[in-house]
Amino acid sequence: MTIRVLPILLLVICSFYFELVFAGQTFFSENMVWAYSKENLKIEDKGWFLSDYNDSHWNSWATAQQMQNGSFSLVEDLNPDNQLFFRKSFVINAPAELEAELWIAVKEPLVADIYLNGTAIYPDNDKNYPNFSSSGLSKIAIEKKLLVEGENLIAVAYKKGKAPTKLAEELKLNIEDRLQAVVIRGPYLQKGTSSSIVIRWRTDSNTDSKVSYGNAPNNLAFSVSDNSPKTEHELELTGLMPNTIYYYSVGSSTEVLAGGDALHYFKTAPTIGQQGDYRFWILGDCGTANANQRAVRDAYYNYNGTQHTDMILMLGDNAYTSGTDSEYQTAIFENMYEDKLINSVLWSCPGNHEFYNGFTDSDTETGVYYDIFTFPTAGEAGGLASGTEAYYSVDYGNVHIISMDSHDSDRTVGGPMIT
Repeated sequence: MTIRVLPILLLVICSFYFELVFAGQTFFSENMVWAYSKENLKIEDKGWFLSDYNDSHWNSWATAQQMQNGSFSLVEDLNPDNQLFFRKSFVINAPAELEAELWIAVKEPLVADIYLNGTAIYPDNDKNYPNFSSSGLSKIAIEKKLLVEGENLIAVAYKKGKAPTKLAEELKLNIEDRLQAVVIRGPYLQKGTSSSIVIRWRTDSNTDSKVSYGNAPNNLAFSVSDNSPKTEHELELTGLMPNTIYYYSVGSSTEVLAGGDALHYFKTAPTIGQQGDYRFWILGDCGTANANQRAVRDAYYNYNGTQHTDMILMLGDNAYTSGTDSEYQTAIFENMYEDKLINSVLWSCPGNHEFYNGFTDSDTETGVYYDIFTFPTAGEAGGLASGTEAYYSVDYGNVHIISMDSHDSDRTVGGPMIT
């Protein structure tokens, strides 16, 4: 995750980013708190940038409380000739075992001193600032041996009289595993029929896509793949047997990122018209992303026990208040329904809150709601072809389901949806 920090110094604005990731673990988060000071410290004084320095008298910069449009701001009544100091700790376990690159990218003309665990990493030992490429970026390698087990410290000092004057100035620290992406959404099941299913997931970096599946977690003999690199992955499995359990894993052509166990499975729909005992979990106006929503979830989990849920039906207003992607993440995919989404097909209709983000539109089938879900348009899940994901129908055994858009589509008598 990239965190933008914007201190404002008497209309002199500087910014720096810290992104610290290894194997998908984000060490710096939106809730990070920096210590900062405008004291008249000596940059060469080794006290302030060491881990054992007592910064309790420094100010706390709680960035998450000052977030606006992805930026973090701090207004300080500072003399431009004063120095500005920042300290932030982060934890790394077993740093010697990290198969990663450690580097810092600086955008010209940042004039500051940067320390990692008390060692100067910018500028170099001769106090030379690096040469910059035509893009204005310099990428500086850092020795991994500078990391320590447990708590590490990054410290930054803007020099006296050298306050940055450009909004675009950046500081970026990365510890990044180049070998493995991480699943940050899903996998989740879409558009399930008696002979096919769509599996979707999101990764934190671009990879190709592969789903392996079979009749047992340790026997995933079949696979479907897509070689194009992406973070939003969507693969359809076809030629499946009706009313059958398949186990699966998702990942890339080189690695499995999720699944391959007893919990990651799907059950194809029964043959259309077949009678049976089917269990649907119907959620109305659920997307509050709070303890009340989890209480309802837990009540269903406790009632249902280990019985399979054939499908999840969401009745709209799935993510408050505006149906944004981040709201969907916390209301549906993260610390909410993820344990059930890996083995129950999710269906939905849109509510009014799905459209409050200003980007979602049913006429063009664009925006967050339509980006997240995959619904039938050609009658492939049963019923008549709608020609749109805004409204559609589904057959599950002898149950016929109609999903309608009561907010953004034409609802007039004789219109295509009513017809």
